[in-house]
Amino acid sequence: MDPRSQDPSTRLRGLANFAGSIKLESRIPIQRYFRSGTEMLRMADVYDKEGNIENVYTLYLKFLTIFVEKIIEHPEYHTLSPAYRSQFNSKIKDVFPKTESLKQKLHHIFQQEYDVYLEEMAKKKQEESLRLEKEMEVLRIRKEEEEKRRQYNEEKEKLMGGVRYQTPPEQFTQLKHDEKAPTFPANNLYPSNQVPSMIHETKASAKEVPGFDRNLKPRTIFLGPSGLRTVVLPAALLVEFISLANSNTISNVETCGILAGKLAHNQFHITHLLIPKQKGTSDSCTTQNEEELFDVQDKHNLVTLGWIHTHPTQTAFLSSVDLHTHCSYQLMMPEAVAVVCAPKYNETGYFTLTTNHGLDLIASCRQQGFHPHPTNPPLFEVASHIQVHPSAPVSVIDMRRI
Repeated sequence: MDPRSQDPSTRLRGLANFAGSIKLESRIPIQRYFRSGTEMLRMADVYDKEGNIENVYTLYLKFLTIFVEKIIEHPEYHTLSPAYRSQFNSKIKDVFPKTESLKQKLHHIFQQEYDVYLEEMAKKKQEESLRLEKEMEVLRIRKEEEEKRRQYNEEKEKLMGGVRYQTPPEQFTQLKHDEKAPTFPANNLYPSNQVPSMIHETKASAKEVPGFDRNLKPRTIFLGPSGLRTVVLPAALLVEFISLANSNTISNVETCGILAGKLAHNQFHITHLLIPKQKGTSDSCTTQNEEELFDVQDKHNLVTLGWIHTHPTQTAFLSSVDLHTHCSYQLMMPEAVAVVCAPKYNETGYFTLTTNHGLDLIASCRQQGFHPHPTNPPLFEVASHIQVHPSAPVSVIDMRRI
């Protein structure tokens, strides 16, 4: 549906409903939510500079929904220090007036688009009415010609003593498809041996009907094949990561990293590979000292776009633990991707949880460690919104060495 077909109030209400549909997951550490809030404001700044105020407004609404209405329901909320809450409250106070100002601007823009849409629909309705009138005129002319033919045949039948006149078949067989029907003088419209061809008459009249393109569809905006914003991943990142993880891979120990980057022109670009301090086993990897990771992201103004890890002896897929790990990323950022490198099999997989089933099921699962999940319908799928760029640069920050 063309969004312009909605009146401004309905359209704004839709954005508010979309932003208010966010659900908080108690298993996600509350610090992750505050990190996500910081990144929302960073993305809003980018959209603001690019003039995309609808996305700015939506992000602000999400931000206020989380940190004004829902964050107090998180079981860890009361563990936050008063100083930390106060620091974040200043951001909330700053967002409120900006959101209200954007709402007024969007209402004005939506009203203009709605007015243009109504004018377009009125014009199309008028064109359709004219088209129907032309079609009716063609039908009227056709009926008149048929009536004239009927009357002619009746008169001819009377003149021939009751023998019904029919045009000799050879008169039609002698006409080729590319030949025009014969024409007759006005004073001899229906000669004794000819009847005008209605086929040619109909085609000639039809040419006068104005064109109407029924393939014109309402304007829609597509972000990508999956409806998500594109995430550009440098091919060099994969080479760097596999090289950094090689010693662990040889020892049958998993290695993990964080994919971070920036938003530009409604696309995410992974610009940094961050390797945090971590503890790995043959089938798991846990990050440590996340505060250091946050500091690095703040320093470089980065947004978290997913994570990457190795499977030293297995193929590329998402284990039950991987599903839960990625769930926390995808709930915060729908475009977040889980990259799995399987050096032994020379495989690399780019995965996301299925939004129509996997994301909700894993978010509601309370089991920990390795445990079975139903596999039908699928819980994860190949991320179709990822583009691997052959020459895009990437910066690597290995915090294990700091």
